[in-house]
Amino acid sequence: MIKRQWWLLWAAVLVTGCGDGGIQSPDFTPVLQSISVAPATADVELGQTQQFTASGTFTTPPGSASATVVRPLSNVAWSVSDTQRATIDENGLATTLALGTVTVSAQKDGVEGQATLNIVTGDLVEVRVTANPETTDPLPLNGSREYIARGIYTNSPRDDNGDPIPGPINGPVSWTSSNTGVATVTPPTGAKTTVKAQSTGTTTISASSPNKAGTPVTGSVDVEVEQALINGVVAVVPADATVKVGNTQSFVANAEFSNGTTGQVSNDQLDWTSAAPATATVNVDGVATGVAVGSTVITATLKAGVPSNTANRSASADLEVTNPGTDCSRPLNGADGATVSSATSALCVLCNVDDESNVIDANPDNFAKINVPVGLLLADASIRVKAPPGDPIQAGERAGFILGRPSGTLNPLGPVATLELLSSLDVRTYLGGTLTGDTSGTSNSLTLSLLGTTAIDGAPSYDDDQVLVSIATTKPYDAIELVFTSGIVSAFAETNVYSAVCGELAPAP
Repeated sequence: MIKRQWWLLWAAVLVTGCGDGGIQSPDFTPVLQSISVAPATADVELGQTQQFTASGTFTTPPGSASATVVRPLSNVAWSVSDTQRATIDENGLATTLALGTVTVSAQKDGVEGQATLNIVTGDLVEVRVTANPETTDPLPLNGSREYIARGIYTNSPRDDNGDPIPGPINGPVSWTSSNTGVATVTPPTGAKTTVKAQSTGTTTISASSPNKAGTPVTGSVDVEVEQALINGVVAVVPADATVKVGNTQSFVANAEFSNGTTGQVSNDQLDWTSAAPATATVNVDGVATGVAVGSTVITATLKAGVPSNTANRSASADLEVTNPGTDCSRPLNGADGATVSSATSALCVLCNVDDESNVIDANPDNFAKINVPVGLLLADASIRVKAPPGDPIQAGERAGFILGRPSGTLNPLGPVATLELLSSLDVRTYLGGTLTGDTSGTSNSLTLSLLGTTAIDGAPSYDDDQVLVSIATTKPYDAIELVFTSGIVSAFAETNVYSAVCGELAPAP
């Protein structure tokens, strides 16, 4: 009986399992040879998650039916190649933060396996068309009004009621009018268009953009045109502007109409004049061109044959022409096809970016707001603006953002805040979703320039509290990113971002 128990004990030793569950002899230890990560490639919409798993290939004891065996792995060290685009937890659950491609890695015992995570836009499911600013008032005959198209995607954020929030459309947008005899659309493509009334009646203004399958998704709004006389020209917008010699500034004239509305007067009803053509000229479309340094007055006057209910038939605006040294020569606007996205670091639950679409809306008074709590290390938030598809920006053109201070905070243009900006802001460029290497955090220094009243190539003037931050570039790029990072001590915890700009940007004064 004792001898039989000894043999049973010896047999048990022979089949004792190893640490990973393999059957081995007493002197054999399985060796991890490789790691595979599943799925090997995953296309995941921005804002969604993806679960990854890891399996290991181990050697087997001599005489086994197979030289290796594959088993699930636990206690794997997970990582991603770009934490600005995605994060991954200890269980292999990846969370997407920004568009692009990252490499997912699983490591154990010195062996590594990898997978590819492509972070893509959601699919377009709805297009919404609204007047800008929003109104349902009839359009006066011969008047015009801007309309904007916004999209709802499968991964669009939702408000407190759970309703999707429309945002910029990532693809091309085409506009149509169901009755061009009543109203026309100009331009026929882009995120925005201007509807011009031709005759009384009703027309449907539609905007279409393709989804991922190439099927057009269309939104529309009915526009009524009614007979309304001009009561009087009330303003030329912008009322004060600055333009550089050789650059242009667009003006529009607004009038009050007999139906109680206020709107834009079409240029074919106006005569545009400059008080000093040697300083700046203005064409029939209200576009002024700087000729020489100085000041002039731009005036819009109703043509002689256009009736008006009052004697107030003209309005004017002041235009200053400055030296041709450019401060920022080209803003990236959604109307031209530029897109914007934002991200916050996974460790910062209090970081946020509000109203990111304002960065590309071409209105210099609108801004996005980045908020990063003071004193929270490794906390950051970012905004990335991508140029129109197929339109990369040449190497050598500076890249930057127009920033401003939040209301009631320390002026960011003072000496202390300037150092703060340099330490907590990083401007980077990308090409095809990949960092170019041009960044203020490494080889290219961050330049700050006080904007004052200088305008951006035809846009209204900027306030004294706004600053241009930019970097020199050595490689072509199609996207500019601003990263705002908290420190132990910060002059302010939030900043306003007005626009992304590129071109021959001036150095700091």
